Amino acid sequence: MLKDVSYMPNAEQELLLKAALFDGEPAREAWDAWRKRVALDDADFASQRLLPLLLDNLERLGVADPELGRYRSVARHVWLENQIHLNHAKQVLTLLKQAQIPAMTLKGLAVAALYYGNPKLRGMGDIDILVPFASVRDAAHILAEHGWDCEYDVTKLSRNVLTLCHAMAFTNAQGASIDLHWHISHECCWPEADDLFWRYAQPLSLGGVETRTLSHTDQLFHTCIHGGRPCDMPPIRWVADGAFIIRKAEIDWQRLFEQAQEFQLVRRVQRTLLYLRDTMRVPVPDAALAQLAAMEPTRLERLEERVMLSPTPELLKAAVRRYVHYRRNVAERDADEGFLRHLEIAFGTRSFPETVLWIIRRILSGRASGHPNAL
Repeated sequence: MLKDVSYMPNAEQELLLKAALFDGEPAREAWDAWRKRVALDDADFASQRLLPLLLDNLERLGVADPELGRYRSVARHVWLENQIHLNHAKQVLTLLKQAQIPAMTLKGLAVAALYYGNPKLRGMGDIDILVPFASVRDAAHILAEHGWDCEYDVTKLSRNVLTLCHAMAFTNAQGASIDLHWHISHECCWPEADDLFWRYAQPLSLGGVETRTLSHTDQLFHTCIHGGRPCDMPPIRWVADGAFIIRKAEIDWQRLFEQAQEFQLVRRVQRTLLYLRDTMRVPVPDAALAQLAAMEPTRLERLEERVMLSPTPELLKAAVRRYVHYRRNVAERDADEGFLRHLEIAFGTRSFPETVLWIIRRILSGRASGHPNAL
């Protein structure tokens, strides 16, 4: 049942994950089966990201094979890229600290430092930094002043960007990329959504720069909700991240499940944790799984999952995404902002007729996406 959903690894990816995460003969058998089914040059991008971790596990098991030389080349490349990302992150974190703006590192940088034990084992495509919602404009200006170009005009960030999005991307002249977050996730975009994440944040040292990151429990929550989001190219690296976090850290399962309920993401946490335990043999406690299984997803979650994982036309999926985002983030917190007003904010329109015309133009142009200015 679990393997039917699009954000779970396919059969080949699952073999690769087992080869990278299992011990002893099961890992060797999974690797042999994977390389018989997948030529290295044909491996998808998500699988290529796991090669340094696979190499480390095979070498630990004493595997000797000429093909490992190619894995080592990938691992060296990942290590070099990570050093570049680290240097950029240190620069940005220093700038924010000088401006007295609190910051947290998210995803790859933090996960690699806390749980993998070696920065070359966990590659990353960009840098993710979280600042408080109240500080995002100041942080964006600082980045822009120091050579980081943004997808938005940071001098006039509109309400639809700040209230309907969770992050914005910056790039510099060297091609480096930073996602500046004011929420950890697109699903959780009301002003106070991240208060508990800040309250429970833990210290982190990155190359001599002192910063903060999510607590162990929140790292796992973030991994589950981010990795469990349906998309065209599932980020299967969440499986390895989740396995390392659970194996290396003490998790407050009660608080994790309370967060899943608060953000209406119970189903996503259920699926990801069950997959980690049942398929990847990750030691999720039986008592935690029993409590998790007893939790009921909301109707909103079921609607979202049913539509997102079906062959529904993309335009309808975009409409459902917009409605779900409204219900999850706005409807229960601002009774005065109805769905129509929410659409006006999202689309930058000023009346019902103007909103309808905007949607019709979007339909005719065939351009529907998750972008804040799209349907």
